[in-house]
Amino acid sequence: MNNHLKGILAGAFILLVTLLLLSKCTSCRQQPEPIAAADPEPIEIIDEPVDNPEPQPEPEPEPAPEPEPVEVRTDEGQDGEIRVTIEWPFPGDVDLHVTEPSGNEIDYRNMRNSRTGGYLDVDNRTGGTPSSTAVENVFWSNPDAGRYRVELVYYSTSEQAPNGGYVNVRVKNGAQVDTYRVRLTYRGQRVLITEFVHPN
Repeated sequence: MNNHLKGILAGAFILLVTLLLLSKCTSCRQQPEPIAAADPEPIEIIDEPVDNPEPQPEPEPEPAPEPEPVEVRTDEGQDGEIRVTIEWPFPGDVDLHVTEPSGNEIDYRNMRNSRTGGYLDVDNRTGGTPSSTAVENVFWSNPDAGRYRVELVYYSTSEQAPNGGYVNVRVKNGAQVDTYRVRLTYRGQRVLITEFVHPN
């Protein structure tokens, strides 16, 4: 084998050994530097107060109507030293409430006071029509002296008269008779008609 061939083989051998050494040399490889995780940005929690609605004031009581001349039927119910009669020409349940000086209330739930003779003797729950009006009546045969309070409550409406209508009220206190006219428009409406004092 001539020297030239020996030189080629020696060179090839050295190159092969070098490549093998390089392939096994882990220290020669550059490891990627780990990327540090970014710190999470702090979340700002804003503790805002919950908006509470302002309390709504109680609705002002509806003012009592002034007396005015109206016709009220007196052919239903009994008469007495005190008598309160209401009449209305539309479907719906209108309730008459009269509070005695003692605080006792005569109405559909408490129709009679045997001591004073207070009695709701006519109680209408369906209402009326223009040709056949509805009536409720309370009278006293032996009334206490003191202040009485007359109120109306629009207990329930009717599909035939969803907006209610006018109610005529007649209040007899001894020889004094006053009449009133008030409009009821919504279910649950309570209206003070008048207060009066029955003498001793």
